[in-house]
Amino acid sequence: MLKAWVALHCLRKPTVFMYLLLFLHSLQPDTPSSAQESLKFGEQVVGRYNMLPFLSGECQCLAPDFGLCHFDLSSARRGAYGCVVDGDLLKACSGQELHVICKVVDVLQHGYAAEILEQEACAYASLLSLQGQVIPQVYGFYSVWGILRMLAMETVGDALPEDEPIGHTLRTKMKVALKSIHDTGFIHGDTARRNFCSTADGNVFLVNLDDCRRFEDQSELYEEMRRV
Repeated sequence: MLKAWVALHCLRKPTVFMYLLLFLHSLQPDTPSSAQESLKFGEQVVGRYNMLPFLSGECQCLAPDFGLCHFDLSSARRGAYGCVVDGDLLKACSGQELHVICKVVDVLQHGYAAEILEQEACAYASLLSLQGQVIPQVYGFYSVWGILRMLAMETVGDALPEDEPIGHTLRTKMKVALKSIHDTGFIHGDTARRNFCSTADGNVFLVNLDDCRRFEDQSELYEEMRRV
């Protein structure tokens, strides 16, 4: 109860997310160090942990199992209404860890931002067939005691720099990725360079789907493609 009170008290502070992440980190049980013991540990709790809480077109908000979550608190970056933090999810069926990037929003202080994050999660669910191809694979949308919302996704490289020229090959990949979204009946909504990421092997992904929606007119597709 004392820890819960401290966490709620921290919601009033400017460093809310760092405090809350430290609080959540303190709840994680000690996990075995060896790969064999980690696998055994994962198998014991797999029934309480859903790695893919998405149905096509629908978004399910689940409670995370902190026995299978490990956050890199030093990686936390503050955004306008939340923070982004790197972490790992233990894939219990194999004992392997999935490196993820998590968007975290404070529901109590920024209810509107929490609604936007849920809309983004629903957009990813609607574009399920494109996950891992031109948009990140989503591993879960989570609610932490009604205080936080967290969207966990695969890492997809670095955002394209705003001040560097884009070659023909890269621009073509950007347009192909965007067209894949258009072909499903959606527009991305914000095709700024910061929302295109490129991996080390040259694959291009679109991220930040908070403005993604179904298009109303064909002209919207043309205008969005023209801006790339």
